[in-house]
Amino acid sequence: MERKHFSPILVALAILILVVLVVIGAQLVGAVQASPASQFSLARHRWETNSISHYRMNASYYGYRSQCYYDIEVLLGRVVRTFTSGCLGSGDSKNFTVDGIFENFERYATQRVCSPNGCYCEGNYVVRATYDETLGYPQRILTGFRRDTLNDLLHGKLGVQQCLRTNPLVERFDRVKITILP
Repeated sequence: MERKHFSPILVALAILILVVLVVIGAQLVGAVQASPASQFSLARHRWETNSISHYRMNASYYGYRSQCYYDIEVLLGRVVRTFTSGCLGSGDSKNFTVDGIFENFERYATQRVCSPNGCYCEGNYVVRATYDETLGYPQRILTGFRRDTLNDLLHGKLGVQQCLRTNPLVERFDRVKITILP
């Protein structure tokens, strides 16, 4: 009975390939966890799990030709008291609760939504946000446009601008602060 021996070079190559695959897999898992959609879902889950029913919230809102600031008290998901609410510009004040902010930005965070002029002009909406690590509420959340270079390349649109581009910043909540009330 003849015994086959594997070449040390082949064994080393197989180990090297295995190590490379493990490293790539770890990077891929990290990238998926760091994606805006998974961060958004995780933060929303954290907020819902904490079940905060009574809080005071102050936030700045920018978008649709308005710049607003508001300070509200929220009880069981409804605004029960407004301390301050005002806007500069022609837009309406968006006195969203934390749940309202999540609802407002959900489709931009979890779906592919093209800009009003189409994905080949400005691109699709993306959400950029920072969330409170403990409670999960968005401390800062904004939408903007991002061109998909691979999609442009596949459709022969790379480097082609067929329309006037608009302001890439669409909507933003900033300096969101929450104080839990008894």
